[in-house]
Amino acid sequence: MHLRPKLLSSVSAIAVCIAAMPAWSQPRRVVRVQSTPPGATVRVDTATAPPLGQTPLARASIAQGPHRLFFDLPGYVQGTLDVTIAARNPRPFALTLVQGGNIFVAANADGAQIFLDGTQVGVTPGRLNNVPPGGHVVEIRLEGRETVRETVNVTSGQLATVNATLRSTTAPTGSVRVVVSNPNGPVPADLQVSLDGAPLAGTPPSNDAVVPGLHILQVAAGGFRSTRREITVTAGQAQNIAIDLEAAAATSGSLRVIVPVAGAQVFLDGESLTVSGGRVDQANVSPGQHSLRVTAPGREPVRRDVTVAAGAPTVVELADGDLTVSAAHGRVAITVPARPEAEIFINSERVGQGRFTRADAPNGDLTVLVRAPGFNDYTQQCSVSDTQACEMTVTLVPTPQAPQGPRPIDIARRRAGISTFGAAPLTRGDGAFDAIGSFGGMPLELRATMGFVPNNAFPAFGNFAIDGGIAIRTRFDWYEFELRSRAGWRFADDLIAVGGEVRMYGALGFDKSRGFGLLLQGNLSFHFNLGSDAQTARGVEPVGGLGAITISLNAGIETNLDNPGGLNPTLTDSRGSYTLCDNRAVTSAGVVDNGHSAAGACDIANSARGFTGLVAELGLFRHLSFFAGATLYLPFPEEIQYSSASDPNPNAFLNPGSNVSRRPLTTSFWDAALPVNLRFGLTYKF
Repeated sequence: MHLRPKLLSSVSAIAVCIAAMPAWSQPRRVVRVQSTPPGATVRVDTATAPPLGQTPLARASIAQGPHRLFFDLPGYVQGTLDVTIAARNPRPFALTLVQGGNIFVAANADGAQIFLDGTQVGVTPGRLNNVPPGGHVVEIRLEGRETVRETVNVTSGQLATVNATLRSTTAPTGSVRVVVSNPNGPVPADLQVSLDGAPLAGTPPSNDAVVPGLHILQVAAGGFRSTRREITVTAGQAQNIAIDLEAAAATSGSLRVIVPVAGAQVFLDGESLTVSGGRVDQANVSPGQHSLRVTAPGREPVRRDVTVAAGAPTVVELADGDLTVSAAHGRVAITVPARPEAEIFINSERVGQGRFTRADAPNGDLTVLVRAPGFNDYTQQCSVSDTQACEMTVTLVPTPQAPQGPRPIDIARRRAGISTFGAAPLTRGDGAFDAIGSFGGMPLELRATMGFVPNNAFPAFGNFAIDGGIAIRTRFDWYEFELRSRAGWRFADDLIAVGGEVRMYGALGFDKSRGFGLLLQGNLSFHFNLGSDAQTARGVEPVGGLGAITISLNAGIETNLDNPGGLNPTLTDSRGSYTLCDNRAVTSAGVVDNGHSAAGACDIANSARGFTGLVAELGLFRHLSFFAGATLYLPFPEEIQYSSASDPNPNAFLNPGSNVSRRPLTTSFWDAALPVNLRFGLTYKF
C-alpha cells in the first residue's frame, strides 16, 4: 500500500530531471524553416545568437524541445516564432514577415534625443527604419527645451516625417558679477569663486544666467579667510558684488603638481583633483603627510608620499619618464577599418561605431560584438589586465545572399535518389540512360528518361513530379519503339514514393511484323540514401562509393494487338509471322496437336493480362546505378485447345490461353515458355 506514493515520487523526480536537461544534451532534429519573403536570417533562442542560416532552410539542425526563432530581413520588422522541435517534424516552420515603415525625425535643434514608444532610438536629425506598421508615439527631448510628443501612423514601405519645434523652458534670469580685491597686494592666482558650489569663470568671475532667488556665494584663496555670503538675484537685473580678501592665519598649505603627460589624472588621498594646463593647484591642504597618485593613458600609475606644511606651498613635479609607458594596462582598442558605420558592443553595451578606444578599462573578461547591415555578426572574447590589452582589427564577412535556384546539396540529394524503374519521377534538370539486358523478353533494350517538372513546382501537391522518355528494344531481327511517362509523389523525407506510369510501344514498318501494345502500371518505391552524393555536394570526401538503394514494386495490365489489319498467314514451323497463333503447337508434319491441319486461318491477334514485378537499384560511384529485377505475368500460360473438324466451327480456339512472355516472338527467340522476364543493367545519371 505504501509503494504507490514512492513510485509517483520517483516518476516525478525523473520528469523534473529530464525537463531540466540543458539544450546541448537534447537530441538534435533536422527541420525546415521558411519565411515569406525568403532570405531572412534565422537565429535560435536569442536575437544576438549566431545565425542558423537564411530561409528557406531545408535541413536546419535544432535541439529537440521548445525554442524561439528570430527572423531578420532588411526592410522588414524582426519576427519571432515560438516552436517546439519534436522527434518528427513533417511540416516546415514558416513565418510571414511584416514589411516595416520608416520615420524621419528632425527638430530645430540637433542632438535632441528621439524616443519611440518610450524607448530611446537616436538623436535628431535621425531616421528610424523597420518600424512596425500602425500608430506610434514619437518624443523629442532636449535639456532646457519643452518635450514634443507626436503620434505617427506608420505604413509598410512608406516614410513618415516628424518636424519638431523645441521651445526653451529657461525662465528669465539675472546676472552676478564678483569683483575681488586684495588691500595688501595682488589678487592671488589660486582665487576660487563659486555660486552654489559651481565655479564662476571669467575676469571678473561672473554668471549672466542665474535663476532668480537666494544663492550662496563663496570666495577662497590660499592664505586668506574664506568668505561666504548670501545674495538675492532678481530676474532681469545685474548684481555687482565687491569682496575684499582678509589674510588668514596659516592653518593650511597648498599643493602644486606638474604633470607633462596628456590625459593625466591626479588623486590626493584618493580624491580626484582638477588638472588644468598640465598642472594641479590645490589650496587649503591640511598640514601633514598625504598620498599622491598620478595616472595617464598607457602609463603605469605613479604613487608619491608628500608632506604639506601650513602656510607654505608644496610642489611636486613629474617628468615624462616618471610615468612608465604600459601598452597593456587597461587598454581596449576595437577597429573596423572598412566599415565606419559598424556598431561596436562590449558586454552588450553599445560603445561606438567604426572605432572604439579606452585606456583605463577595468580588469576583466569582455565580449566584443560588431554588427553592420549586410554582414555577419562578429563576436570575440578578450581579457583586460595589468599586463594584457584587448586589441582587435575586425574584418566583417558579407552575409550570403539567398541562392538562386536549387542548392548543390539539394541537386545531389535529388540525383542520388534517381530511379528509372521506381515511383519517383525525375525532376527538370535531371536525366538518365538505361542499358538493359533480359532473359524471357527482348534481349537488349536502351532507354532515355528526362524530367519535365521543376523541383517543388506544385507546393499544393507536395513533392510531385512528371517525367518521360523513349526506348528501343531488339532481338536483332525485330525492333520495337516505346514512349513512356511517369507521375508520382515523394514523401516521408523522400523515403517513400508512389505513382503510376503509362507505356505505348509498337513495331512499325516491318513486313509481317506489325503490332503495338499499351501498358498501365502502378509503382511503390522505398529510397535509402547512403550519403555519397550529399557528401560530394558539400565538398566532403565520400565515405564510400555507394550512392543510394531503391527497392520498387510494380503491378499492372498489358494489352497487345498483333498483326493489325487481319493478316493471318498460313501457320508454318518457321514462326515467321510472329503472331499469337504461333503459340499453337505444330508437329513436324505440319499437323496441330489435335490432329487437324495447320493450314487453317488464325483469329487470335489480341491479348491482355496482368503482371507484377520487383526491381532493386544500387548507386555506384557518382553517376552510375546497377539494377536487377523480374516481372511475373499472370495468368500462367496454358495449352491452346482447338475444336475438331467435325464440330460446327472446326479449328476454332476453345482455350487460346495467354502469352508465355510479353510477346510470343520473344519466346521464340529463347525457345522457352517462361512466365518470368528477368532484367539487369546499368543506369547513368546526370
